[in-house]
Amino acid sequence: MMIHEDEVPYFSIGIPAWKTAFLIETIESVIGQTFTNFELVIVNDASPFPVEEIVASFPEPRIRYFCNATNSGPRNMVDNWNRCLEYARGQYFMLLGDDDMLEPDCLAEFAALIRRYPDVYVYHCRSKIINELSEVTGYTDSRPEFETVYDAVWHRLKGLRMNFVSDFVYRREALVLHEGYYKLPMGWASDDITSFRLMTPRGMAHTQKPVFCYRQNQASMSTSGSVLLKLEAIQGERQWVEQFLSVAPFASGEQVLHANITALLPGYIKRKQIGTMALFARTVDLLRSTAFLRLGVSRKDIAMAMLLKIKYSLTKLVMKRR
Repeated sequence: MMIHEDEVPYFSIGIPAWKTAFLIETIESVIGQTFTNFELVIVNDASPFPVEEIVASFPEPRIRYFCNATNSGPRNMVDNWNRCLEYARGQYFMLLGDDDMLEPDCLAEFAALIRRYPDVYVYHCRSKIINELSEVTGYTDSRPEFETVYDAVWHRLKGLRMNFVSDFVYRREALVLHEGYYKLPMGWASDDITSFRLMTPRGMAHTQKPVFCYRQNQASMSTSGSVLLKLEAIQGERQWVEQFLSVAPFASGEQVLHANITALLPGYIKRKQIGTMALFARTVDLLRSTAFLRLGVSRKDIAMAMLLKIKYSLTKLVMKRR
């Protein structure tokens, strides 16, 4: 299907491109959609890799390509997410990682969900977890077809939910009115908070069909990068949730969830800080600890992260010897 310049596509898919190891597969998964009324917006974040050459190899009129003059960097990576949004023209918007994939019926499934729930701003799908060989290794959690923001926040803080930025579709105008994706360093928790902000007035619709594929690999932003930036983002996440909780709901069921979320927040932040340090911090940095203390982490939690890091290392050693 050709989309002319004066026509508004139903979907815009934005790829903030940096890595190229899986970019061909990512683009192919979009071009191969059974629902064809879409545009693909690719914004090259001044990558040193051959992004432009790969995009040029696709003779596809629905692709619109842009290139940043300078790289956004880890702290400001959400800026490139929002550049994708700025260039988009579609009624609905999805951000797609440059190493992830869509199932062929992904957009068709979301279009059907939108028809069932035309008044909400946020749509979500169940996801497949794939490895570097594109083999399915797991699935994200199942959910009800509709839920309120209090349901979503409560489940997330309980550790019962796994979200990715690309398993959400937004009504584009609503996302623009909310100033795009919520900016935190490295996009850490930006996906959650963006969805919560747009869910607040009207809730979220969900499909159980796993039509998005999240790729776990060594180059994933969620498994690499500066631990200090991630801890800074966790503080920003805490501040946003506290602000969200400062307005009490009217419905009795939501009041109960509001109280539960208030009680859950300190433990959730503590576990996230400890887990982040254990996974991403070097032992020598944990021993020095000064930078972590400045970000509101206690000495006790640093010690717990050290113990957890030792446990991870021993587990890896045992697995290698088997």
